Amino acid sequence: MIVEKYNREDLIKKIKANLIYLHWWDVLTSDELIQSIVNNHFLKSTQKLIDSQLLYNYFQRRFNSKEILINYILQNFYPSESLLKFMKIESRGSLAFDYNCLFNNDFKRSIRIFENECRYEFNEKIIGCFYNEDLLFREVKRTFGESFKVISQGSPAWLTPQRFDIYFPDLNIAIEYQGEQHFRPVDFGGKGIIFAKKQFTENLKRDSSKREKAKTNNCSLFFVNPDYDIKLVLSNIRNEIKIKSNMIL
Repeated sequence: MIVEKYNREDLIKKIKANLIYLHWWDVLTSDELIQSIVNNHFLKSTQKLIDSQLLYNYFQRRFNSKEILINYILQNFYPSESLLKFMKIESRGSLAFDYNCLFNNDFKRSIRIFENECRYEFNEKIIGCFYNEDLLFREVKRTFGESFKVISQGSPAWLTPQRFDIYFPDLNIAIEYQGEQHFRPVDFGGKGIIFAKKQFTENLKRDSSKREKAKTNNCSLFFVNPDYDIKLVLSNIRNEIKIKSNMIL
């Protein structure tokens, strides 16, 4: 079989089939799958914050079948272009089927996005967020979540391995909360000014990279400062949603 015949869509289907369906769909019942996600894939902190039986009941209410649950989690599975290219190295002569090795981090990221949704539903702090960022996400989710998909720590394929603090995947709109460490060196944890300056420089590089990637991929990116006016932020997002929605229609 010629390796070059597989496009991105074909490859992702094969990855999902071998990485997920082979281990989840073909082996586990619905109940076993829910238990596996909660006990083996969710963080220990989530398991401590939310009783496992409450999570189990939540899964049962929200998803009518194992197929719906699996497909819902996999909608946030975005393999990076570099790994997809690695699968098709001509010298190998065939696709690389070591999916667990290649795409483990990409799969974990899709799990974390879903885990954040569960934590949000139980009013627990979002994973990977500082306090103010968490508050911003909750306000955006509360305002737009009924009409549009809003995820925390979203990472479309073209942004990997970086992530957006808040992302509308269907509209390609992103929000980045800019804490004070994005404007000046901040010595978090008492590691010293040298380390703080290094982190500040890295933050500037990451911010610049996100701006360029967003521009290249027609993503509307909003940067929100610590002294933000939530009404103004929501108004700007609402206006951009109107523009994007008309473009989609």
